[in-house]
Amino acid sequence: MNSQESTDAGNKSSQLQDLQQQIAELKQKGNRVEDLPVYIKALHELNEIKDSAEIVIGKLAEVKAVTVQSVRNDIDLDRKLNVAANSQSLSQDTHTQ
Repeated sequence: MNSQESTDAGNKSSQLQDLQQQIAELKQKGNRVEDLPVYIKALHELNEIKDSAEIVIGKLAEVKAVTVQSVRNDIDLDRKLNVAANSQSLSQDTHTQ
């Protein structure tokens, strides 16, 4: 085994250990592999809703003859999304403790 192969093997071993540690932490927080399909489905639905909202925002910007970012700023969308994401994160932390 040359030095490059040895380095690659060491990196893969380290990555495997990192992943195993992450899995252990997720399981400790109450996450289960069996729940993944539910979360994946919810994420797909969320992405479809977000895509639809972006289309509406784009059309509104077109009608108003302004940029999409201008519409996002007018409705304070970026701040609201950050608040919602932080709220969701706090909710998940509370449920796993």
